[in-house]
Amino acid sequence: MQVSALTSKDLSIGYQRRKSAKIVAEAINISLHKGKLTCLMGANGIGKSTLIKTLTGVLAPLSGSVVLGDKDIRNHSPIDMAKSISVLLTERPASGFMTVRDLINLGRFPYTNWRDNFNDSDTLAVEDAIKNIGLTKAADAPISELSDGNLQKAIIGRALAQDTDIIILDEPTIHLDVNNKTVIIKLLQKLCHEHNKTILMSTHDLELTMTYADRLWLFSENNLFDGLPEDLYLDGRLNKVFHEVNKDQNQNALASDSLQIEGEDKLVALVRQAIIKGMHTAKFESDQRVKVSQIESQIHIVFMQETYSSIEDFLLALSSQQD
Repeated sequence: MQVSALTSKDLSIGYQRRKSAKIVAEAINISLHKGKLTCLMGANGIGKSTLIKTLTGVLAPLSGSVVLGDKDIRNHSPIDMAKSISVLLTERPASGFMTVRDLINLGRFPYTNWRDNFNDSDTLAVEDAIKNIGLTKAADAPISELSDGNLQKAIIGRALAQDTDIIILDEPTIHLDVNNKTVIIKLLQKLCHEHNKTILMSTHDLELTMTYADRLWLFSENNLFDGLPEDLYLDGRLNKVFHEVNKDQNQNALASDSLQIEGEDKLVALVRQAIIKGMHTAKFESDQRVKVSQIESQIHIVFMQETYSSIEDFLLALSSQQD
């Protein structure tokens, strides 16, 4: 049974002006499930940040409500909200001489109110956070010296020290390389599955979402779809939302689907991915087959009675066939 940590009811979001309101989206009914990693996706400017600000009480709903626990968030005090939801934005913290531990200490603000009167429970929360993000050896290093990946870990550590059930992150992997993106989202997944945190993160990275997210909130112009990433992919809503953004890539994916590729799953995926990226107007006959195999480090691709020793050579042959 799914348990909701936060729920919206007939929610309309946007900005209130003097005589009118700018509505970004309306009739939003979604639930953030406890212990799950949920990714929020949609085109730039669609309203993802506006939704996050509304769910966290920064913006008031134009209509409808956001329910945290058993009451509307407008009936929670700021301190109650800070003890329930951690919000991590994309801006880098002003460092000065701040160390990793100093940054994570800030997460205890709802309990110490800047008075720095740490007790044993505050110290334990900070040390546990440092351990859980894997920065024990760097705890006293200035954050100005951290890599982008470790800085993002430290920012997540601040949220852990805040000891909230819900963590909401706006584009936490946007400035990271591929390896660090994976490290961060795996850390977030671990916090959900092993520490029962409820995490919502906005992202543009579809591959990470499909691989690691438990649920997907998919923002379109008229709807916000909520479901398993796999279900939203299979029923076509994922492709529909990203159709215009990735129009050429979607067409290439459909073209590659008509080509039968046989071999180990990993090799098949790599070949199909290369076709999607490299071909633009490819059309294949239903009886055309590709056989792909690998002996030691050498790849062998057999197509139309020809053998190719690299994916690049195979794509060049496909291109010449399509001309």
